[in-house]
Amino acid sequence: MGDPPSSCSRPAPLPIAVAVSISTRIAASRPAPSDLIWVALLGIPAAMLGVFTVRAAFAFPDYRDFHIFWSAGRAVLDGTPVYPRAALGGVSKQNLFVYPAPAAVAMVPLALLPLGASATIFLALNAAALMLALRLLGVRDWRCYAIAFCSIATLQTLTLGAITGFLLLATACAWRWRDRRSVAAAAVAAVIVAKLFLAPLLVWLWATGRRSTALAASAIAGGAGLVGWAVVGFASLRDYPHLMSVVSDYEQRFGYSVAALAIHLGGGAAVARVLTVLVTAALCVLALVLGRGPEGDRRSFSVAVVAAIALSPIVWLNYLLLGLAPLALARPRLSRAWALPLLAWLFANPNTLAPLWKVVLFQVTLAAILAVAVIGRDQRRSPGTP
Repeated sequence: MGDPPSSCSRPAPLPIAVAVSISTRIAASRPAPSDLIWVALLGIPAAMLGVFTVRAAFAFPDYRDFHIFWSAGRAVLDGTPVYPRAALGGVSKQNLFVYPAPAAVAMVPLALLPLGASATIFLALNAAALMLALRLLGVRDWRCYAIAFCSIATLQTLTLGAITGFLLLATACAWRWRDRRSVAAAAVAAVIVAKLFLAPLLVWLWATGRRSTALAASAIAGGAGLVGWAVVGFASLRDYPHLMSVVSDYEQRFGYSVAALAIHLGGGAAVARVLTVLVTAALCVLALVLGRGPEGDRRSFSVAVVAAIALSPIVWLNYLLLGLAPLALARPRLSRAWALPLLAWLFANPNTLAPLWKVVLFQVTLAAILAVAVIGRDQRRSPGTP
């Protein structure tokens, strides 16, 4: 007969075993002092700014940009004109719906709800879209997320109810599933339908050999446009070019666009249009050239995103949020380049005429993001990053 088993060989009761396991994991994952410093420097301000954003968004009864979208959705439901003929007074108040017809149709589900309820849902989805976009772009460092939410470009997007967060998400989807024709084509078509200036993404697809995807995206965008205008009425299509012309002529001197820069430097509307076309064309050619070189996919995509911002005759501060796409791909972990989104605090301006130095600083920041994306890439990729 052998010796009786000693008490030390008996398994610990289940509650004790679980407690030991949990305490071991906590001890193993105990944050380093440097992590606590980063929480104080980035995490706490990001959380505070998040609370401020929610309060600011609902401090105004109309919720600015989102109210325009919601009203367009209501017009579709009520059968009233989505595009009333543009009068200069309406343009000066920046309260006109200027997006293509499919964007108005897409707002119908939210327009079924009261403004406050739909705005709450939209705000939550917009913030989630930003986080998911960074995830799809390969960012795993929480400090980069905190910086993104500390940028005033993000705050303006959420506070005004702009759709820039959703545009960034669709752009990230196009990149993440770029080799799946149906997904990439649908994502690129979606952003083009929402904002026509994002058409340079087609150049990226073409430059990297995805010509069938580019053609499919163009076809989907065209089909969506036909469906959208069929819903709102083809009669409104007659007024839409007039609306866009009036809005562009009035608002292109505001904001941070290449056109605004040209006007600040003494050029007229014609000079602003020519400069916009030249800069965009140069960037598109660069995207085509880089698409054939080392890391051509990422570099061409990054240039195409910047070319899209350059193409828009009206650029507001929240458009800088799109610059997170090339930045995230080039620097998926925290680096000095992630200070660039925070520079927006220096040239923040109401949606009125910005002084020249702010327009220049915006363009310099965008050029710096482009340089980071084109010149090099952070090789310290997170596990599982595509």
